[in-house]
Amino acid sequence: MIEQQELDFLNSDNSNKNVDLRNLLYIHLSWCIWHEGVRIFDDTYPGQMRDIHTIRQECVRKQDHNKEAAEMINHASNNLLKKLLFNTVNNVEQEHKLTINFEWVAYHENRRDAFLSYLRDRNFNSIRSTYEAEQSHNPNAHYLLRCVSNYQIEKLINQL
Repeated sequence: MIEQQELDFLNSDNSNKNVDLRNLLYIHLSWCIWHEGVRIFDDTYPGQMRDIHTIRQECVRKQDHNKEAAEMINHASNNLLKKLLFNTVNNVEQEHKLTINFEWVAYHENRRDAFLSYLRDRNFNSIRSTYEAEQSHNPNAHYLLRCVSNYQIEKLINQL
């Protein structure tokens, strides 16, 4: 278990230990998004970050098997969680090859026309559900669209 003193340090900016703890928190938090399917953004266009308390609670539930991770997420400040969530958004391409995985669905699974049609109709939920259905065999790609906003999905489709 992480000591309360370490959890308090998590929200401060100084020391190498704090950086290590923030990196560990990032790993736990981002895992909840791209692997477990907690959504960062709402259904609006271009997309706003969902309520941070809701995201926190969903992540804590996803980490119920890992008490240390759940504690870290639960005790982190709202500002730190938001920062790390935006890092997840910014890193999804580099860390998980979102574009390659999206293009695989579009071309290998022949979903490009469906994506274009859904985009014309502004039906982002169907885009997400089609992608997730076609990536259901791949736990490292299945929920990658949970990391991005509807605007970012639009950009992915417009690049096809």
